[in-house]
This record gives sequence, structure tokens and C-alpha cells, in this order.
Amino acid sequence: MIKFEAQTQKLKIDILSKIATFAFEGKRIDQQIINQIVLDLCPGPKAKYYGDLETERTIITKIISILLDSKNENIIHVIKEACNRCPDDGYFISKSCQGCVAHKCQCACPKQAITIGHDGKALIDKSKCINCGLCAKACPFNAIINRQRPCLSACAIKTMGMDQGKYAQINKNNCVNCGACLNACPFDAIIDSSQIVDVINLLVNKVKNQKVYAIIAPAIASQIPGVSISQFAAAIKGLGFDVVAEAAIGADMVATNESKELVEKKLLTSSCCPAFVKYVKKFHPSLINNISHNLSPMAALGQYICSQNPNAVCVFIGPCTAKKMESQWETVKKYVPFSLTFVELIAMLQAKNIDLFKAQSTDLYTGSYFGRIFARCGGLSEAVVQALKEQNINDFVVNGVACSGLNECARVVTEIEQKKSDKNFVEGMCCVGGCIGGAGSLTHNAATKFSINIAAKTSDSQTIKQSLEKNVKK
Repeated sequence: MIKFEAQTQKLKIDILSKIATFAFEGKRIDQQIINQIVLDLCPGPKAKYYGDLETERTIITKIISILLDSKNENIIHVIKEACNRCPDDGYFISKSCQGCVAHKCQCACPKQAITIGHDGKALIDKSKCINCGLCAKACPFNAIINRQRPCLSACAIKTMGMDQGKYAQINKNNCVNCGACLNACPFDAIIDSSQIVDVINLLVNKVKNQKVYAIIAPAIASQIPGVSISQFAAAIKGLGFDVVAEAAIGADMVATNESKELVEKKLLTSSCCPAFVKYVKKFHPSLINNISHNLSPMAALGQYICSQNPNAVCVFIGPCTAKKMESQWETVKKYVPFSLTFVELIAMLQAKNIDLFKAQSTDLYTGSYFGRIFARCGGLSEAVVQALKEQNINDFVVNGVACSGLNECARVVTEIEQKKSDKNFVEGMCCVGGCIGGAGSLTHNAATKFSINIAAKTSDSQTIKQSLEKNVKK
């Protein structure tokens, strides 16, 4: 049995599963079917998730409409009706204040924003407070709390804001579609559009000689304890996919080519994370020429597959919402036009009653140890060093930095742009921990890093060269 991180995750999978069931039956998801799905999920008389029944039905109808909007270039959307308009007051004094004699909080405040009331308890004058947090650090009772909206605090580049009514609002011109806000919202008020119906239609209506390839991200090894990559592959084939291949093979290609490009350019930022690539282009345009010109592992493998089989159609399955954006880029969509998250994969399996735990192992195209560790922060950097070693390029020293989460990525890239860092290779992953922390993951447990390392060690190719010799025709 799959254990969900949150009820909102289960709700989303249930909605997607209902949509997938009708799509597998060959039915067009029209308004009548949408109404039926809403009634199935919200039969009444009481609401399960949101306030009252009418509000809940309205919200789930909105969720379905966004999930079906697969052609929108903006992947992340706000459902206003579900937004709780969470308070965003900054620092405030909680009831835990003991009215102590020391008043360390008052002494620590650089703006004299803290006064002491008649009862001896602290008060904050919000007109003077600069939210520096020094009072909170000084309080021995942890009575001063920083109250921030989860979506706002999750967005490191401040593209998430509030409208006049204090509803969440996305600046879509600057959004990199990393999905951090989506993962942070406890009300399921932020959601990503989906290609689940497009992919199912592709599987159900295959034309003659067409083969549908599933390219699975190496992070899949960390998703469900007790389920192997091979079992996932068997279940995916049960959905109608003809071939399953690990994106780790594409990672082996990228590590080889990116290491050569690093030697040539002397300063390089990675191309693997589409959200990071968009971030650098948008906010650090002076470094555009230093972004690796290589395709991502997903797209590199898709390009190779299509070169070998003109009738192939590739679908990426991974933890990333930004991959949905990447699949719309002109340089990528001719190779991998569809992208699904692990959440969507589970919904499809649920719709087809495929039990992952009972799935038999099956053959799949596997990458190397180094290709598989791309799933966690630091894996790409290790692979680039290994690729140089395997190519006998010994006169270049990699002085790299692996950063994960947009806050860390922004700091590192800014230092390099301002010539305050001597790093020559930046592995940028916008999700905390790397791909394993993606918004489309089933789990964000810190232990997933170890699952990736264990799965990598089981690969039958322990070097990049072995993987490429096995998988790539010259």
C-alpha cells in the first residue's frame, strides 16, 4: 500500500485517476464527465476537504479544468477558491511569552520595535519591525514566531505574491515552474497542468508501427520502498508503453559531453534542470553563454531514441513539474513532447488497477551508476569528474559546486556573476536535495538520497563508458 505524504496528494491522485479511467475507456473528458467525476468525489452530504459541499465541488471542478489544460505554456496555476489567504504577518509574540525579567528580545531589537506591556509580556510594533528575526533568536522560550505564507516563503525568487484580496498570485513572466509553491501549499490551491489525457490517448490510439517509449527519471528508485526500478518498468509497460528506458542513459551522454564543454569554456552551468536554466537566462543574462549547450538527460536520450526509430514517441516520467515546461521548448518537443510526474503515473496505475507491489520484474534499458546518481544533489558533479577521468583528460581541474533549492542556486550564481567565486562548474538543481525533492515526487523524505545511492550501486554498468558502449550505437 502506498503511503501518501498529505491528504492533498491523495486527493490529486484520486482526481487524476478518475480522469485517467475515462481516458483509458476512450471517452472524451467533456463537461458531463467532469460533473460525474465531481459527484463521485464529492457525493455529500458533507464536504470531505473544503468547508462546505458547494465550495468543495467548485474547487475540484477548477482543479480538473487546470489538469486538462495541457497546452498552456504556464504550468503552475492558483485556484483562488481554494486559497486560504494565509496570514503573512512576519514576527509576532505568541502566548508562550512568559513575561520574563531579562527581556532579551527587547534588547536584541535594532529598531526599538519591542515594548513591554503592563503584564510584563512583549509587544511588537509592526510599523517599526523590519523582520530581522533577532528577537526570535534571543527569546529563551521560542515564544516569537515568524508567520509566513507557505507559498511565499517557498518561492526563493519572489514570483509568488498576493493580489489586493490577499489571494496567492503568480508572476508568470518570472516563474520557472519549479513547483516549490505547489509542494508547500497545504490547501491544494496551487496545481500544475497535466498531459495525462494526451499520453493515455497516445497509448490507446497507437498508429501502425508506432512505439511509445517511457523515459523514467533515476529518482524513481526513491519513490516507494520495496518497489524496484524493474517493477516500476513492468507496471509502466502494463499501461501500454512499448519500451522503458532510464533517463540515466541520457545522463551518461550529458556527463560525457558536458565535461568536454567545461574544458572548452572554462566556466559552465549545468543544463539538466530546466527550472535552473530558465532562472539563469531570466535573472543572470550575462551568464547565458556559460549555460551548457547540451540537452538535458531526458532530451538527450529522446533525441537518440528518435534518431534510431523515426516511429518512436517519447514520454518522460519523473519528479519534475518544470519538465512539462521543457517538453514545450522548440529544442526538446520534437524528441520528448510529453512529460508526466510520478504523481500522475500512480494515478494511471490506479486507474488500470495495476498493483506495483505485485508487478513482476521486466527488462529495461539501464544507465550507469553515475547516470543514476543524477537524481540527487552532487550526482552530476561527480559524473562530470568521472567522465573526464574516463576520457583521460587529466590536465583540467574541476572546481565545482553543487547547489539545490533556488535560494542556494541564486546565491552561488550571483557570486560567480559578481566575480566573488572561483568555481568553474555549477550544478544547479532548483529542488531542495536535487530531483528527488521535485514537486511531482511522492515522497520528500531525506532518506531518498540513500535509496538513490543503493539503486546506483546495483547498476550493471559501474562506469559511464560501460553504459554508453551497451546502450548507444556508434
